[in-house]
Amino acid sequence: MKFKIVSIAFLIITLTLLFFIVREQASVWLLVLLFVVYIHLLVLGSIFIQWNFYIKSIHSVSEFLPEAPIHHHTKKICLTFDDGIHPVHTATTLQILRNKNVKAHFFVIGKNIEGNEQLLKEMYQDGHQIGNHSFNHSWNFDLRSSTDMQKEIEDTNKSIQAVTGVKPQIFRPPVRGYQSQFSKGHSKNKHAQHGLEPSFNGHRRKIQ
Repeated sequence: MKFKIVSIAFLIITLTLLFFIVREQASVWLLVLLFVVYIHLLVLGSIFIQWNFYIKSIHSVSEFLPEAPIHHHTKKICLTFDDGIHPVHTATTLQILRNKNVKAHFFVIGKNIEGNEQLLKEMYQDGHQIGNHSFNHSWNFDLRSSTDMQKEIEDTNKSIQAVTGVKPQIFRPPVRGYQSQFSKGHSKNKHAQHGLEPSFNGHRRKIQ
């Protein structure tokens, strides 16, 4: 991962600068500048997911569905819906997709499954891809420990699998949820990440 390479390089350069600063052969402002550059790289690595800074990401339809006959001169999109299941809006959306014969990706929140099991079954039976969108959709998801993140992913997987019989194949974290802590929680679940371009305001990860 580029994050590890950058962090190791940052540590080496920091120690080297400290050596010269102690010997009064370098200015402390160089160290300050180094910290500023490092923090900016961490932030930009979270924003521009196509950099693959924390985890390898896939951010095109051809990469996400390599078996699909996609040609460069044609325009393809992945239609996705977040934050379900909603007893009214999800039911309406499913009916519209049924009428138009369109398949989509639904990223469901674990806590919303109880009481809406029938809608989740309909998603699966209609041939839609069902994804994991964490259990609670916490606003501070990306600030929590990797253990907490892992538990949310696993709890949602179990809830979805209990209804459909199938473990979700994709995961999209709430908010951005895209930094080193997420990387740790993500790797513990042995997920291979799939991402969307920032303009789509989300990420997609595939679970192996």
